[in-house]
Amino acid sequence: MSYYHAGNCVVLGAELIHELRDNAQDATLHAMARALRGDLARWARSVGYDRCRAEGAGCTLSGDWHVSYHRSHLDRDGERIPAWYLCWSGYEHVWLPDGVSATSATRRAT
Repeated sequence: MSYYHAGNCVVLGAELIHELRDNAQDATLHAMARALRGDLARWARSVGYDRCRAEGAGCTLSGDWHVSYHRSHLDRDGERIPAWYLCWSGYEHVWLPDGVSATSATRRAT
């Protein structure tokens, strides 16, 4: 299964984040990186871990104690949608399966 970075808690909203947190299991960086097949490395580069390392500052995603990793799921119409997220300095960044849009994963008020 392939995943994509669907966004962070600011973009995706509190309801989706609360559901992910309620269903979460702690994970490791290694497990998340393996499941996301390279997309986590792309995200890490996009937020500057590659520049930090290149400049000799020595910070890496694996050494950043402000990051926690989680496996979770969303329940939609009787279907369990797997998801991964990391909490990076208080912001949750969410990965959903390819083909599942963040808007369809967000519950609508009825």
